[in-house]
Amino acid sequence: MNFHLSINISPIHFLDENFIPFLFAQLQKFKLPTHMIDLEITENLAIENTEQTKKKINILKEKGIQKSMDDFGTGYTSLTYLSQFNLDRINIDRSFIKELPKNKNDAAIVQSLLFVAKNLNITVTAEGVEKEEQLNAF
Repeated sequence: MNFHLSINISPIHFLDENFIPFLFAQLQKFKLPTHMIDLEITENLAIENTEQTKKKINILKEKGIQKSMDDFGTGYTSLTYLSQFNLDRINIDRSFIKELPKNKNDAAIVQSLLFVAKNLNITVTAEGVEKEEQLNAF
């Protein structure tokens, strides 16, 4: 198998004490290797439950599971999260992409995030790229 599975996790499920055992039971049941899994968490989860979220993320990382912060830039974004949560990927919210390249402010934000992510070795997904000029804005 050569694919990557992204799973958007709700804060309620992620914070459940049985989440990690349940996740690994499901991966085993369906014979999915951990390196193929990317769990997407939200900024709000990180803000409201910082210590518990960091602890679970570290456990998941030790097991080879990738972590993404979904809809990055829509909540109370802090660049601290990019290093503090040991993320593998950020998904830049489509609200920053839809007006590219016309909206110079959004372009500046996206370019800045790309620069920071590159230097932290974090992969970036830009949600909602639908036109060639949006792609070329990067």
